[in-house]
Amino acid sequence: MMEDMCIGNLPFRGWPNPFHAALCLTWDVDDEAPFYSRGISPYHDVSEIEQRQYGVRRALPLIFNLLQKSRVPACFFVPAYIAKQWPAVIQTLADHQYEIGGHGFLHEPVRNLAIQDEDDIVREALTVLRKISRQPVVGYRTPSWQFNTWTPEVLRRYGILYDSSLMGDISVYQLAWDTGQPLLEIPIHWNLDDVEHWGHTHATRDHSISSPSTVYEIWKDELLGIVNQGGVCVLTLHPHVSGRPGFLSVIQRFIDFAQSIPDLWITTPGHIAQYVSAHALTVPRVRLASTMPDTQYGREPAP
Repeated sequence: MMEDMCIGNLPFRGWPNPFHAALCLTWDVDDEAPFYSRGISPYHDVSEIEQRQYGVRRALPLIFNLLQKSRVPACFFVPAYIAKQWPAVIQTLADHQYEIGGHGFLHEPVRNLAIQDEDDIVREALTVLRKISRQPVVGYRTPSWQFNTWTPEVLRRYGILYDSSLMGDISVYQLAWDTGQPLLEIPIHWNLDDVEHWGHTHATRDHSISSPSTVYEIWKDELLGIVNQGGVCVLTLHPHVSGRPGFLSVIQRFIDFAQSIPDLWITTPGHIAQYVSAHALTVPRVRLASTMPDTQYGREPAP
């Protein structure tokens, strides 16, 4: 898996002068798409659909105002279905130079897809997003962060420069396979995902909602740790989750703190990927782990 890396190899630190680490604010604009992709009828769970539609309907304007006030860049990963329902919203974000990234067509669970099905979804989703946003769309985040061994090849085939779905490092790395160009990975993590702290639905009523102050401390400490290592911190947010006014105050507080850190590049995954590619920088490379190891395991028979 790691034949291209050495033990103790340092993470990527080739940030543009004067920066020594990076932060990306990203939003997954899922809304109700995941429910439809799993065959759940809105006629049978209207309350859950309404909770999720709060995302684009009310939270995105609040998020937009927050970003404009703070003057920070951001990236929005959008299922093509949501973009088709709200084209003016996506166009407004793109017109204000916010990055738009791919996120499936209907937020389809990737691990259930054959390679041709995944290929069709990526192709159709990117066609829709590029037409509506009028952006090249160079980034992709797989729905629910699920990933197949062939996913990088599919993404590269349709002009994707980077993915942001995996957790194999604390800074930029590359996903390699036997044929084709490597795909840049801008890594994420569960503790930097708002759903893990604030997600609450009919199906997850036993999932307690964390206090805003607790989540702020978790994110702040993780950011400081990543900055100390010269890596990239990627915050994964969802409008229908952290777009609540009280939770948004945590996002604002976190941005204010990040802006106080000297030489921290607050940017987008796309800007990072384009910078790395344009300057042909050396990036750690890994081969994706096989889900079926060659080794056969067994027990010696008892004497």
